[in-house]
Amino acid sequence: MVQIDPTYLSGGQSLMNLPIYSAAQKSRLQVGQLGSLVLRQTPISVLRYNRLYTATLSIGLAKGAPPALAFQNTLTDELTRQGLLDANVTLGSGGIFGASALAREVARTGVIAFLLALFLAYLVMAAQFNSWRYPVYLLMPVPLAIVGALLFVVLMGGGLDTFGMLGMLLLIGLSAKNAILYLDFVVERLGKMPLKEALIESARLRFRPIVMTTLTVLVIAGPLVFGRGQGTEFGQRLGVVMFGGIVSSAILTFFVVPAAFFLFERKRAAVESPQVTEA
Repeated sequence: MVQIDPTYLSGGQSLMNLPIYSAAQKSRLQVGQLGSLVLRQTPISVLRYNRLYTATLSIGLAKGAPPALAFQNTLTDELTRQGLLDANVTLGSGGIFGASALAREVARTGVIAFLLALFLAYLVMAAQFNSWRYPVYLLMPVPLAIVGALLFVVLMGGGLDTFGMLGMLLLIGLSAKNAILYLDFVVERLGKMPLKEALIESARLRFRPIVMTTLTVLVIAGPLVFGRGQGTEFGQRLGVVMFGGIVSSAILTFFVVPAAFFLFERKRAAVESPQVTEA
């Protein structure tokens, strides 16, 4: 590394005139006597990943553009078609393509994480209600919420990014809580009144708490969906998923859960409480 006061550096020739002491000749030599100066363009820094040379490609996607993962796939296909990518030159190999690499990882493990979260929620609800049947009714709003979330994503435009996929995991608890509030009242009234009356009475008493908790979540998701400013795009997909999923699950909870519970539990309720059923 050559270091010199900038006042003594007027160009490339100044570097060639720098003196260097030669121990073999016991005298000073000029750099120009040892070689020549060649100018060429080189990277400021050289990056390697798994001993392969890498370069960072930064692209700012415009509003309404496809997600980073979809854009990377399109870019990879186009560069491959033009012959710029081959076995020695790849794009985004090794999972170092920034946001798209994270999206790819979430897409690969998202289904497993969703099913695991659903299974854990089932176990917790089974322990809470001391039954293996009731959690099935409690988790019915989850697929309804997923459908509503995907529909709202299509209406708002764009696709699912990493935060949107995380929102899908949040919908498991956010959508099931309405069914928990409702079905808990139904279970308390079983054996005290007919099943149909218990379902109607619980829906009447739990309507206001379910609406209030749903509005609370919507108020939280509103700024994420409709917010404008720097950095709001990161949480927008999360808000869109929460907004659409909660609205659809809250509305359908009052129809799907009571109908399914009455359809599959009326015979069992008649056997366990015949006097109440007949009354």
